[in-house]
Amino acid sequence: MPKQARINGIKSYRCYTPTEAAELVGVSTRTIRNWTRDGLMLLDRERPALIRGDDLRSYIQDQRKGRKVQIGLSEFYCLRCRASRKAAESMADCKITNNRATLTALCKACETVVCKPISLSRLLELRRTLDLTITRDDATYNGGHRPPCFSAYRTNPNSRNNPPITCPIGDQNEQAPEREK
Repeated sequence: MPKQARINGIKSYRCYTPTEAAELVGVSTRTIRNWTRDGLMLLDRERPALIRGDDLRSYIQDQRKGRKVQIGLSEFYCLRCRASRKAAESMADCKITNNRATLTALCKACETVVCKPISLSRLLELRRTLDLTITRDDATYNGGHRPPCFSAYRTNPNSRNNPPITCPIGDQNEQAPEREK
């Protein structure tokens, strides 16, 4: 049984018996009966009871929407609390590996370790709300050269298609090392 019901094979114009719907979606017939008790519409005029495909699809999609949690930029999803939480004392660690950043902090409510990936371009914005401790993984340094997202030089200085790349974190005036040719 899948952890999540499959909706890609449901035909919206077709009616299914509970057994057919269970096989199509990948759940048990008992789950389908529970869904009908919880609000999935049945066509009761005839026996066997039938379920419209579009009703089944919309019921599953509504269930999925109800489980989603919106998280702000400086918030984390805590698995223990099962909610969106702020970082304890507004502090977080940021580890940068291969042009990707991962934030790690403690949940403000239960002090569980929480983490989430974040775009490098959002780090400056995030620094306004969180006290960040930024570390770079050794794999980030490519043969002694800084990766392009942290450098202030162009790949080809004479090209108009390559605008200067600015550093999202750290010293903006830092000079990039010369490349070997």
